[in-house]
Amino acid sequence: MSHDKPSKEEVLTLPRHPGDSSATSQTETANRLLAERDWQIAQLRLAVAARDEQIGAKNQEIEALLHSSSWRITAPLRSLVDTVRRLGGGSPPPLQPAPLQPMNAMPEAGWPNVKRWYDENDPEVSVIILNWNKSQLTIACLQSLWQHTSGFRYEIVVVDNGSTAEELCRLKDFPGHYRLVCLPVNLFFGEGNNIGAEIAGGQFVVFMNNDAFATPNWLPPLMAVLADRADAGAVGPKFLFPDGRLQEAGVLCAPDGTVYQRGAGGSADDPAYQTLREVHYCSAACLLMRRDLFLQVLGFDWCWEPVFYEDADLCLKLGRLGRTVYYCPGSTIIHIGNATIADSSRQLNGLRIFEINRARFTQRWASFLQCETGKSPSLVEAAPPTVPAADQADGRVGLYLSDRLAANGNSRVLLAVALALAADSPVTVIVPVPCSRLRLLTVARMLGLELKTAQVQIATLEEATTQTFGLFIALSEDILPPGPGLGRRNILISRRPAPPAGVDHGAAVWWSDYEAVVVESPAAHSQAEALIRTLALPGKPIRIIPPPVGSVESDGNNKEDVIIQVGRFDGSPSSGRSHETVIDAFRTLADGNPTIRLTLAGYLPPEACHLEYFRLLQARSAGLRVDFHPNASRDELTALYRRATVCWQTARPAGTLSAIAVLEAMSCGCIPVVISQAGLLPFIEHERSGFRVETAAALIDTSRRILANRQTPWAAGLMEAAAIGARAYGTPAFIARWQDLRDEYR
Repeated sequence: MSHDKPSKEEVLTLPRHPGDSSATSQTETANRLLAERDWQIAQLRLAVAARDEQIGAKNQEIEALLHSSSWRITAPLRSLVDTVRRLGGGSPPPLQPAPLQPMNAMPEAGWPNVKRWYDENDPEVSVIILNWNKSQLTIACLQSLWQHTSGFRYEIVVVDNGSTAEELCRLKDFPGHYRLVCLPVNLFFGEGNNIGAEIAGGQFVVFMNNDAFATPNWLPPLMAVLADRADAGAVGPKFLFPDGRLQEAGVLCAPDGTVYQRGAGGSADDPAYQTLREVHYCSAACLLMRRDLFLQVLGFDWCWEPVFYEDADLCLKLGRLGRTVYYCPGSTIIHIGNATIADSSRQLNGLRIFEINRARFTQRWASFLQCETGKSPSLVEAAPPTVPAADQADGRVGLYLSDRLAANGNSRVLLAVALALAADSPVTVIVPVPCSRLRLLTVARMLGLELKTAQVQIATLEEATTQTFGLFIALSEDILPPGPGLGRRNILISRRPAPPAGVDHGAAVWWSDYEAVVVESPAAHSQAEALIRTLALPGKPIRIIPPPVGSVESDGNNKEDVIIQVGRFDGSPSSGRSHETVIDAFRTLADGNPTIRLTLAGYLPPEACHLEYFRLLQARSAGLRVDFHPNASRDELTALYRRATVCWQTARPAGTLSAIAVLEAMSCGCIPVVISQAGLLPFIEHERSGFRVETAAALIDTSRRILANRQTPWAAGLMEAAAIGARAYGTPAFIARWQDLRDEYR
């Protein structure tokens, strides 16, 4: 029997047994060692961050050198030196992608495979390539595909993800066989690929990075795996660095979410990596799967935006359907790696995006990573999503959201209206920029809305202006509409009646298009009336329809000393940054009470200011028992509500508060303690179903009292009253009210 230390790969694939009694007996020692390890890791991360800054600076110097006139002038000399080295018997030249052909050269001139196998009208395989400001790389990728793709009819869909005008023109001017889809802004890796997959005409899709390059006979071995293995969900190739070293032979995931690229940096000929085998996932730098299966698992999830872990999550979702991901050594792809994000690498490292998403990955897939059976998140459809129904112009409803679809309050309201009206009318959700139907369905699922109907379509505002709507509903963040009314009849939803941020004469003109205004509470009704008078706008009927609340049933008396706050991690200057107040209040509350935990969950937008704010919140909570759950799935959020005893929430700068998160927590028996102006939260009966307080000190004192008496009849009565009070605001009641309003405005 060998007593050699197991390899890293063997450790990662060993069964893990959470219930091991010997491990339990050594808890204190393990916790001490883990604390020491975490401290060491923190020091290493600081060192890595400093080194990344240095590397970024050097990369900028290299980039400047490569574009300098001296570099161009000395090109012949460098070529001569390389030739001399090769003739002198040095190391073999590195592998390189197909050489770039002249920009005006049609692919048939050099690559006869194109004429035989490229078939845009009836493809078997659709290759989807994302381009963002790297047109030269994309052109090289295209040429490698034209040269080396054979055996199956294929098409190429290039999705330009909001590149600069110069980069986009360079790509548009390049002739050849591919379809170009132009997005007006960067929608990030996952959504760009989702849009490409929905456009694709092949039965199979290959997701391919633009810094990945095909080699001879790359496609047939991958297709053979899907044909020969009934359980195969996806398959990836052997990835090589341009210098010929092995980059990846499939990927394995450690319990802490760390990913291990098998064989990275080793020999491409190592016998250990020459066998077809099951892996946790393969990089989406080149990943083949059936298109209908991709749609069934709802594609790449938006929650990983802007970058990292999208492909790992996709492959684990395939596992939820009983499918296996395979590494195929018979197919080889040359991959530079991170070429597109390299330009912003210093910013990405600074904001710790990888660490944020690694933590999210371990939260979402904890049961898989810990080898627990019978527990997995509900993230896929039971069957492929249905195709939208054909338009019926007379009864069509348009719903306009001026922001991106995400798991936030605005999207919940608009998609709940879609759910209400789609029962007997075709509905089009309208957004400013292109959005995949996969994102629509994923967001709805995360919000607890089963939007499976084929009656719901999605369109951009530009596309919607060419359509006819019987009823058009626009959602606004203030009192004025975000755009003109596009329907025969028009209704405005004003979620937070407040003065407009700036003077918008167009919005004042659009006001006349709308026949009625919908607000969420009596207090909002009064605010809307006052604003209409102040702005000298023509009066309109104002209806009150409370927001839709997804009811969360409690699973019994499993409450703990946990406080939860759910809300957007908003780092914009106008947000008020209420999370900082919450963390400071918790610091005072937790002093001397080590059992109390604070859970912060909510939507984390992908822009830099919000990611930086999130990082600052993590730093601010250092040393405290604070758990962060950005972009939590519905299952995760339900589990968090069931643990929590108290729900915190604070007023927004305008003095109003979105009620949805508070009501949802109340439905699960959480006792709300809310800092807000009196009258803004009519659904909380003070000291009966919750507490409305005016200061952070009162928030702390009230919460301390509740937690100290958590298991008393007094607290049990508060929990029951909170749950009963929230039921009146459930999604079914919201749907019924909107159906009545729709009947009135047919």
